[in-house]
Amino acid sequence: MIVQGAELSVKRQCELLDLNRTGVYYTPRPVCEEDLRLMRRIDELHLNHPFYGARRLARQLEQDSQFRALPPKPFAQFRDAQRRWDLS
Repeated sequence: MIVQGAELSVKRQCELLDLNRTGVYYTPRPVCEEDLRLMRRIDELHLNHPFYGARRLARQLEQDSQFRALPPKPFAQFRDAQRRWDLS
């Protein structure tokens, strides 16, 4: 763990741990509630239908009246974000 204000500089701590300093200073932006709700629905659909691809899941979301239409590429980006953030 990187400790700012410690005996070793942040630069040196990152060098010892083989980390980029940009990751130390990065603070993630909060995800809006609508996107979280959409990601939960995508996850639910994916768990119920693991054989559906991005296009089929996007069509399924279109059929849900509460969600706006998503083209496949942004849908895939949401799936990638879920994997990164582990928002199951």
